[in-house]
Amino acid sequence: MKIEVNIEGETHQIEVTRKNGKFFYRMGKDEGEFELKELAPGELSFLSEDLSFPFHFARKNGGSYLLSIDNCTWDASVIDSRTKILKKSGGGALNVVEVVAPMPGKVVRVEVKQGKKVRRDQVLVVIEAMKMENLIKSPRGGVIEEVLVKEGDSVDAKGVLVRFKNG
Repeated sequence: MKIEVNIEGETHQIEVTRKNGKFFYRMGKDEGEFELKELAPGELSFLSEDLSFPFHFARKNGGSYLLSIDNCTWDASVIDSRTKILKKSGGGALNVVEVVAPMPGKVVRVEVKQGKKVRRDQVLVVIEAMKMENLIKSPRGGVIEEVLVKEGDSVDAKGVLVRFKNG
């Protein structure tokens, strides 16, 4: 199956095939083998020679998905040869829309405000967990739509901290 993915305005053509229960991909000159294992409903583990990470997904209306990896959430639409789904949201089909807490903890500092422009890797929120401060950084540049926490708040793992405006 051929898939087209747009990440922050950059389109990638990916070909995925399955043989003997194994998945293979080709993206430009890169190619390799990977596995997907279901950990729970809506949660998969991606395993390859170089990478291993769990991710969550939820199907939304119109064939798009909400994907979560670590402390980032993306709104994603996939264009494949079968469905030809194309939904653009802002800068592309794959945009981070929410930043979530990677673990439970206490908010020590909030370093952004609603309506403010941020750059990629800028610290958004500092969370204390297990007596360590964790810097939650912006996965992209953009404008903050909403800050959902304040100093002193307790947060759960995967609790939404900040939302971005799309576009």
